[in-house]
Amino acid sequence: MSHGSAPLRSGRGDRRGEGTWRGGARRPLHNLCPACKITPRRQSRRANGRSTKAMVSLVSSHRFECRFAAGPQGRIASGIWLLWSGKNTPDLYLACKRVSQSLKVSIHFPRPGKPSIWRSWGFTREATGAIVDAAIAEGGRHKLTWDGAPLASGYTAEWRVMIPGAALAPEPSDAPSNVTVLEGPAEDRVLVVAIGLGPVGGSIVPRCSDAVSHPLAQGWLSNRMSVWCTYTYVPLSTVHIPPGSGTLTGHGDRDELRRLAAAGHLRAIGVASNSDGSLVFVDGRVQTG
Repeated sequence: MSHGSAPLRSGRGDRRGEGTWRGGARRPLHNLCPACKITPRRQSRRANGRSTKAMVSLVSSHRFECRFAAGPQGRIASGIWLLWSGKNTPDLYLACKRVSQSLKVSIHFPRPGKPSIWRSWGFTREATGAIVDAAIAEGGRHKLTWDGAPLASGYTAEWRVMIPGAALAPEPSDAPSNVTVLEGPAEDRVLVVAIGLGPVGGSIVPRCSDAVSHPLAQGWLSNRMSVWCTYTYVPLSTVHIPPGSGTLTGHGDRDELRRLAAAGHLRAIGVASNSDGSLVFVDGRVQTG
């Protein structure tokens, strides 16, 4: 969900102004994460001392899937994120598991009868309930779109999932066997998972130019376009997290929600457009005032 307060702060090191991109082109930036600019580089056989065999890559009948979370010692202290492709359609999806039946972000590539690419974040067809009905009444199920951040010929950065160390749950839980648990960031750092697309048959896994990045997943859509996923850790002071706007009204036991927030078990997902053309999700923890 796009609203809710989390124990995060805007970094003093937010760098605004001009940014340099591959090829020397310059454009005005209001980048939410200046420290994790992404540059296409051919992936070596070993990445940061470990074999790329550790990468999660499931491709069967043109199906790609990756599930990831963050926490200490292999236990989950963040939301669980699902990244998957359509089995026989050129589509890519991302959602946080707890709200995946209601909210997801998707990219739909051209096919017979649908000649244009369609990028959308919004409510699913299965989403129901008073909150959903009220949100859909204000403009429909589709809520946000983006253009994709161009990296090189045929390569784009589409989504970034930011997990601040300060927003990790105080009591981690056991991880299912099908979830890759990345080491949780320190209190003053942010884990950034970047997800993007490449051309048909693409073999390059882009990496951050200003931070050490690691491969997480690589696969292909049914149209053979490549999907790549990397992660890195950056100082919280270099990340600009915009203040939340609006409120979210929920139904249920308010005292129970307050109890969960006080215990650190209530989470919220913030969504924002990045100046480079990508979409950013902040996996946060709700705190009581």
